[in-house]
Amino acid sequence: VLMWGEPGDSARGDSRHRRGVVMTCYTGIGSREISPDGYELARQLGFYLAVKGLRLRSGGAIGADTAFAEGAGLKRPDLRDIFLPRGVPEWAYREVVHYLDDGVSLSFMRPNTQALLARNMQQVLGREGDAKSAFLLYWAPVPDGTANDAGGTRYAVRCAVAHRVPTLNILDSDLSSVIAWVSDYL
Repeated sequence: VLMWGEPGDSARGDSRHRRGVVMTCYTGIGSREISPDGYELARQLGFYLAVKGLRLRSGGAIGADTAFAEGAGLKRPDLRDIFLPRGVPEWAYREVVHYLDDGVSLSFMRPNTQALLARNMQQVLGREGDAKSAFLLYWAPVPDGTANDAGGTRYAVRCAVAHRVPTLNILDSDLSSVIAWVSDYL
């Protein structure tokens, strides 16, 4: 597991590159308050996509993030990039301001909250902001992942939509339907 935001990260190459091969990345994120069925679905998807050789980008939060990472780790623990709210590059702070709710400014937030929101940009656009995910899967308790009541997930979903990264809320999905959807992007 590569934990971006840890000391010494800048010395490591971008996790997408292994032996000269650019790996396909996807974003797997969502609510901290996920249902048991949603957790199991995210876990199964993490496993399935690791078997297919896809690299997970997530945030490591309790809930959906953990479920995706747990599933991926069962098959390929090396295919997980977990972005932490430490050492977030400046470009990510500049990017997230485009997706804040109306009337909201980073300047009114605590530094850790700012970093949490900014690292969401890395989950979609990569460590350096130059390698967007193939698609974004998320579990949010509301159908529209860009809505204010979608929690922090909405910032990553808004970023993905703006950058034309396909998104799918797995809230009311089953494994076979999500695999069918994902297959269009593999």
